[in-house]
Amino acid sequence: MAREINRPQVLDFLNRPGPLYLVGVNWQKSYLPKVNLNNANLSYSNLSGSILLEANLQGTDLSHANFSKTDLRGANLCGAKLTRANLSEADLREAKLDDVDFLGCSLIGASIGNLDLHSAKLFGANLTKAHLSGAQLEGVDLGTAKFVQANLYRANLSKTNVWKADFTNAFLQGADLSGTTLIDLDTAIFSNAQYDDETKWPSNFDPNSVGAMKMAKEEENIHSQDLDTPRPGQGDVLVPPAP
Repeated sequence: MAREINRPQVLDFLNRPGPLYLVGVNWQKSYLPKVNLNNANLSYSNLSGSILLEANLQGTDLSHANFSKTDLRGANLCGAKLTRANLSEADLREAKLDDVDFLGCSLIGASIGNLDLHSAKLFGANLTKAHLSGAQLEGVDLGTAKFVQANLYRANLSKTNVWKADFTNAFLQGADLSGTTLIDLDTAIFSNAQYDDETKWPSNFDPNSVGAMKMAKEEENIHSQDLDTPRPGQGDVLVPPAP
């Protein structure tokens, strides 16, 4: 259970030297742009609806934390541990995600865009309705991950492990799935997933045989969705007072 921390305490914690131990803190709807939480332990914490623009979360333990609807644009999450964290509807555009552990993480409706995720761990992650247009996922282990209704327009999924991954109703126009093994593709779910002439599949693989639907040009929806939607964390936020 998250514990309440008032605003003066927020500043007190952040001014302490060395790695911060902040397990279970409740900083919901806090305004903390460019905050330095490098290598901190924020597991089981609640920062839902907060503003963390360009925050330094490199190497931070965020496992089981609640970052739903949090604005993380431009944040440095390299090496962060987000195992089973909640990032539903979070805004991660322009964030740095090298070597991030998203194992079992909820990224439902998250805005990720064309970020480079080739070194991220996404096994078992839930990316239902996530915005991943142009994302670089080459070689990533996507086993059992959910991409239901996800926007993967022109995303690079080449050489990925899609073992039992779920692409039901996903938008795969222009996506590259070349190099994935037929064994993995045969276990993945592609029911009503949409693809077009620009979608790349491994040779000898028939996407229609697994329920995917080829869309003609005139039938295509707009899949490069506008990600400049109302930002997560909008509404009242807690602004720490000046020191």
